[in-house]
Amino acid sequence: MKKNYIPLIAVCSRSVSKNKSAVQILKKNFKNVKLNNSDKILKNSELVSFIKDASAVIVGLEKIDEKLLKKCSKLEVIVKYGVGTNNIDFEALKKNNVKILLQPGINKRAVSELTLNFMIQGLRNSYQLINDVKNDMWPFKFGRLLSGKTIGIIGFGNIGSDLFELLKPFGCKIIVNDILPKNNFFKKKDIKNSSLKNLLSKSDIISLHIPFYKKNLNFFSKKKFLLLKKDVILINTSRGGLVDEKYLYEFLKKNEKSHALFDVMLREPIRDKKLLKLKNFSLTPHLAGSTVEVAEVASTDCVKKVVNFFKK
Repeated sequence: MKKNYIPLIAVCSRSVSKNKSAVQILKKNFKNVKLNNSDKILKNSELVSFIKDASAVIVGLEKIDEKLLKKCSKLEVIVKYGVGTNNIDFEALKKNNVKILLQPGINKRAVSELTLNFMIQGLRNSYQLINDVKNDMWPFKFGRLLSGKTIGIIGFGNIGSDLFELLKPFGCKIIVNDILPKNNFFKKKDIKNSSLKNLLSKSDIISLHIPFYKKNLNFFSKKKFLLLKKDVILINTSRGGLVDEKYLYEFLKKNEKSHALFDVMLREPIRDKKLLKLKNFSLTPHLAGSTVEVAEVASTDCVKKVVNFFKK
């Protein structure tokens, strides 16, 4: 760090701001630390005001684009809390000479565990049955086993491959589709990269684990829905916007034995209440990667990245 240079470290991420260990590391290494204690995602003028004088920023879901960067001339580095990067304009960062530090795969086990939970919940319809009991009903319904099912994993990066490992004890047949298959990993695990059409038509459960960008908007389109089994379970713990929500509603309404379990939507909180009224649609509020354990590791990792950046 340059002599007499006192950088301002602005922490937008609510998770990092609330983490005692992370804050302690920051305050031990920097005299000027600004925390977001508002318990909300900073946006527009509020975000500009919070980070405009900062040399380093730790962001969560805050939108970083060209318009914002032009108002933050002192900014040298952004550290992204969590793995999602669809709120970051990488071209704008490059243009404005701002570095970005990421955390690939840091929450993979948290996401893959919730995905596994969704699989069993969808097969046994446990959430709906719990609500039935609360409403003075005592239904007798048969569910299905996860053991032996055919699972389609779309996207075989950090999370998709971790889910593969979690599924081993269940003796499932795994079908994988990835646009950039890691040949060595596929060979080691004795996995073949399937066509998307084969995966969609043969899988009992399909789980999405791909990033969101403009070309992937409504990736799961009407054309793909037409290939699915009529009792399929569709899971999205990846990114909102990947699934055509309008046709998702039509598919679920028509195929009552199917079930969709999502953690993410195109717009959050969800605006289309029609989906929520369906008994075969379940939604959690974008928390797949959010566990106490992940928050601790990811928060301290973020601040250590900031410390190391200014030590150079």
